[in-house]
Amino acid sequence: MVHFNSQGGSFSASLEIGRTIRSERLNTFIAPNAKCHSGCTIAFIGGIQRYAFGEFGVHTRTFVDGTEP
Repeated sequence: MVHFNSQGGSFSASLEIGRTIRSERLNTFIAPNAKCHSGCTIAFIGGIQRYAFGEFGVHTRTFVDGTEP
């Protein structure tokens, strides 16, 4: 099982982590006092079984230069 507690990060890195989690058939978990926002959510949904007891959130994607898509 992979435990998450992150404000987010790189979309491409999160996607790669999520694919690895799925290929290894791992479960994912967010503890009641933890959070998983932004790119973290992409990795989290790679889990075979997903358990979210803490904060789970997404927001609008932005580009490196700060513009909206």
